[in-house]
Amino acid sequence: MTRHLAARTISQCSVFAWTSPAWLRLRLLLMVLGLIVALGFPVTVAAVEYPKTIQFRNIMQEEDIALGEVEAVLQDYEGFMWLGGRNALLRYDGYDFLAIRYALDPQNPAETQPVTHVLELLEDSRHNLWAATRSGLYRYDRDRELMLPVSNELGVLVSRETINALAESPDDKLLIGSEQGLAVYDTQTREFTLLTHRPDDPKSLPSNFVEEIYVASQGVVWLGMRSGMLRIDWPEREMKLFVPDPTNPTSTTNNSIRTIAEDHKGNIWGGSDNGIYRLNPETGVIRTYRHDPADPYSLSNSLTWQIFLDKQGWLWTGSDGGGLNLYDEEHDRFLRFLHEPGRPGSISSNTIRRIYEDDIGDIWIGTYPSGVNVYDRSTSAIRVFRAQTDLSPGLLGANVEAVEEDADGNLWIGANGVTRYNLRDNSLTHYRNTGDSDSRIGSTSILNGVVDSDGELRFGSWAHGILLYDPQQDRFDELPADATLTSRGENTGTQLNDLMVWSIYEDRQKHLWIATHYHGLTKFDKQTGLYTYYPHDKNDPTTISAAVVWTTLEDSQGRFWVGTANGLNLMDRERGTFKHYFPQRDNPRSLANPSVLSIYEDSRGRVWFGTDAGIHLYHPESDDFTVYNTSNGFVDQGIRAIIEDPSGNLWLGTNNGVIMFNPDSELVRNYTSFNGEQIGGVATGAAVATRK
Repeated sequence: MTRHLAARTISQCSVFAWTSPAWLRLRLLLMVLGLIVALGFPVTVAAVEYPKTIQFRNIMQEEDIALGEVEAVLQDYEGFMWLGGRNALLRYDGYDFLAIRYALDPQNPAETQPVTHVLELLEDSRHNLWAATRSGLYRYDRDRELMLPVSNELGVLVSRETINALAESPDDKLLIGSEQGLAVYDTQTREFTLLTHRPDDPKSLPSNFVEEIYVASQGVVWLGMRSGMLRIDWPEREMKLFVPDPTNPTSTTNNSIRTIAEDHKGNIWGGSDNGIYRLNPETGVIRTYRHDPADPYSLSNSLTWQIFLDKQGWLWTGSDGGGLNLYDEEHDRFLRFLHEPGRPGSISSNTIRRIYEDDIGDIWIGTYPSGVNVYDRSTSAIRVFRAQTDLSPGLLGANVEAVEEDADGNLWIGANGVTRYNLRDNSLTHYRNTGDSDSRIGSTSILNGVVDSDGELRFGSWAHGILLYDPQQDRFDELPADATLTSRGENTGTQLNDLMVWSIYEDRQKHLWIATHYHGLTKFDKQTGLYTYYPHDKNDPTTISAAVVWTTLEDSQGRFWVGTANGLNLMDRERGTFKHYFPQRDNPRSLANPSVLSIYEDSRGRVWFGTDAGIHLYHPESDDFTVYNTSNGFVDQGIRAIIEDPSGNLWLGTNNGVIMFNPDSELVRNYTSFNGEQIGGVATGAAVATRK
């Protein structure tokens, strides 16, 4: 279920949803795929670079559903998202919303009504799903897809009043917070006990109104109450009350706690109508945070509905009218993310009732009155470089055909010329073809190139052969070429034999291999300055299988592979001959398509071939392939670029977006859009995983 939900969520929630918590440990510091530059997540709180802006997607924007105040968000063990509000309880599968109803009589489920006024959702360790509402407590019956009112061992309904909070105790009991006190419900025996305030018992609750329950580490339960934050050492039921404003202990505005969270240092955070309190439970010291109109880094509103700590250690707060706040721990301040009218991707409302993190690290925001917003963490990891009128922050063109990294970590981006991106200072240097002698490059159509072992940068091009960067003149020079050499029968020469160059590759012998459009494969020996030509000859089956060559690769076993428009070739470089691989109609382990667009060897020595019909894994022991394509969940099977991240995932640039594919688990994540815009096709070979 989780795998399918994640695939569905891709198209609905901005970019994608991850299918396993293990993927949270993925850290790509930099990856460029066509137009995308992805910068990965920091791994410790101290190293955090918090986002300056966040792109949200309102998943209910196009839906004819009004949830009202979204008070509850939960992901269940099957991967479904549950959304509870004033007007409905919805189950969301990434495509559709199912409105959940409840049975008026648990013994007679035929008569039902919509579940409304949902205040809290909980899935316990036994996968029971519970809903706290203003009309009592309900348990979900998965077989009948109904909520059933909860009764005790005598069959009497446990509660019909407002349930404010739910949690599971350290001993696996259901904790229920209401105006009547703290109820403890044994879900196995259905025994029900109630902890209340008793004036004659100093060890009882200090009051009966329980607004929040938070189960912390080491068997400690915290209650948010009208009189403050109550710590309960659960096994012994020992209690200690922390009053946020001891100078005014009767003030419910100052002391009533409606939300509690524990940070990575063990501090307890409580939210009230008059700010946020950070309690050190060991010392009892309380730090107060409130809105200060003169301080843009104070809380944007003191009335706090929700405090939430995510898996990265980030502390989020939601307020009534102040939008979403993120605590900047290093500077002890808050960053604000507010609704901005007219800006696509801003949060849809400044009234935040619920904050929740799903299994893949995305943040779900329940608002009033504007539905549910999703902050897909991937969108914060993606930067898009575009062509802009002002070239200082942008590219020369929108169509990125090539990306290379030099020894200094600069990225060289081919798009209507070349742009050098210095990551250290975020500066861009442009090499434009201006059509005159002042041009810093002679072509606007830049194709894949190489930074070789000597640090020399070459790009292929369309109609201008190879362009070599001259660092002394800070420009690109076109190398001599004669497109008639091959047709004249020349086998070697001192000039390139084609003006159309798709890619350039350096092997271990420091030979450069040039994939041409009209004349097959060409080798360049830098030591001698001599080119050797390997053209296609239809009358000689030992020659390369096609005139159009897309890509080349030497694998760790010394095999030299050549991908062409008509077949895969394994070259014997000593003899200058080629073994061909073609699709075979009755052989499912042959190539599925003859056009081999990309070749890659992963960190485990597996060789992959991208075609217009999927990615192929080569099996050297049997000299055949396994193909992965749309039947495996790929959004597109035209695989134009392949790279690998440090976690062993393959990133595939396709005709329609980007795919992350894990070869071991076969899990797939499809990137098809960014902030509502289609990513589109990735140019052949236009991908790089940098040294970092």
